[in-house]
Amino acid sequence: MFAVRGLPSTFRWLLAGAFLTALASFVLPFLALFLASRGFSPSQAGLLAGLFGTGAAISGPIYGTLADRVGRRPVLAGTLLLAAGLTAAVPFVEGWVALAAITLALGLTANGYRPAAAAVVADVVPPEAQLRAFGLMDWAQNVGVGLSFLAGGALASSGFTLPFLLDAATTAAFAVVVLARVPETRPASAAAPGGPGLGAVLGDGPYLRLMLLTLASIIPFGQFTVAVPLAMAAQGHGPATFGAVMAVNCGLIALFQLPALRLVAGWEPVRVQVGAAVLIGLGTGAYALAGPAWSWALATAIWTCGEIMFFPTVKQLVAALAPEALRGRYQGGLGVAFGGGFALAPVVGGAGLEALGPRLLFGGCLAAGLLVAAGHLLTGPALRRALAARRG
Repeated sequence: MFAVRGLPSTFRWLLAGAFLTALASFVLPFLALFLASRGFSPSQAGLLAGLFGTGAAISGPIYGTLADRVGRRPVLAGTLLLAAGLTAAVPFVEGWVALAAITLALGLTANGYRPAAAAVVADVVPPEAQLRAFGLMDWAQNVGVGLSFLAGGALASSGFTLPFLLDAATTAAFAVVVLARVPETRPASAAAPGGPGLGAVLGDGPYLRLMLLTLASIIPFGQFTVAVPLAMAAQGHGPATFGAVMAVNCGLIALFQLPALRLVAGWEPVRVQVGAAVLIGLGTGAYALAGPAWSWALATAIWTCGEIMFFPTVKQLVAALAPEALRGRYQGGLGVAFGGGFALAPVVGGAGLEALGPRLLFGGCLAAGLLVAAGHLLTGPALRRALAARRG
């Protein structure tokens, strides 16, 4: 494929593994419906689903540090195998305490591979090709997830055991790909004793502000985890309809992610982030007016345009800001932002549906997106200076 031409073979195998595991990504998108089938209210389902994001936020600095200190390969394989085992166990767990515990544990492990995978990309892909590489990772994962939404919606209508077991199987298969084809890529500087640690990350003001804005972006973006499926269900739309609506997201990414990245490759990254935040706000805000399935799909298409720009660009920015010895830890901090957002999004969504109703909840998502865009405009000059300093 033209898009991967010239990229290292290590990256190609990593890309293949990411696509493989995405082909059966059922836990997060269908977790709220699974919990609802167990009798949990929207706010209860939101709190439990939020534990997944909490685990992801905690795991970021842990596995990012391990990726620098121990190595990329063992962190990738180890977290994937742990996540596979926990995913297979989810449908057999009973009681809210046990479900809360396994959801938190799954959040701690299921996202553990991401800082190491992003560090591998930064290790082996030249800076001028990293936006394309991160975009390809997102593209492969979203194509797989899109197929998952379609298959998972149909499978979940008959129960959740088979979808979760299939998810576990493809996660384990990614670990096999890593062990067979992805070598260790950690730079020697990352393992040097007495080198910089998390304190250096926490002292990077422009990076921390970028992470805060990233977290804030995820809160409206992440409403598809709880608020959207439950609001659709309240209108009479079943799991298959929700799966089809979410597949619009992944289908658009499959068609337009790579051409869009070629278009924005020469644009200033801060302005790309501003545009992405506005589109995410507009799309999630449009859910306030949704009724027929097509209107839910249209709103999803709008915020998908923002997602196409948002994720690859912020990953490229983090890779550009990170010193060589701290690549894993900087990507781990990005995991905190992503995980923190996905921890708050279902809690806000579940409680907001009960207390405010869908119109006010999704209207608040529009306001959040516009505020994030304003934040990028305000903090952009300092970020640009930091990037210029990294480039020397």
